[in-house]
Amino acid sequence: MQALSINFAGVVVERQSFLDGSRVFTIEGADQPALGWRVSLTFRWPVASEAVDEGDLTLVLPDGGEIYGSLSGGTAAEITDEMGEANAARFDLDFTVTGGEGAYDLASGRLRMTGTIAGEGAASDGALEGEGVLMTVDMWLEGTPDLSRFRPAPTEREPAK
Repeated sequence: MQALSINFAGVVVERQSFLDGSRVFTIEGADQPALGWRVSLTFRWPVASEAVDEGDLTLVLPDGGEIYGSLSGGTAAEITDEMGEANAARFDLDFTVTGGEGAYDLASGRLRMTGTIAGEGAASDGALEGEGVLMTVDMWLEGTPDLSRFRPAPTEREPAK
């Protein structure tokens, strides 16, 4: 099993709010530092609870291959400022790998995505002030080619493994 963690910066490209208070977010992003990874994420958050009940994830690798994931569980919650106003949302989502494209069509395993959406919250009527999203995807994969060539270089604070 291969383990890998990639940081992404992205934006909310589509947001829908429904009469029952739920919201659906579509987020796209690119890896930071840039190696060529891209991510597309869609998830439905009822907001009345912290349980996220639907979601899909697509990872595009630097070689053009793709890995797909389907939500297996997760939570989202509003983050409030010192005045008690909701001004961001945090999510923690688990995905089961359902396959992929190219050399990754036999991929299996799991993915965990954690992140923060800036400017989200009921106090702003669900409006996104900045639309920025910071995310990390942790992967535990089998049935894929060696992914070590797509691993970010260690930072000064992070020792090489």
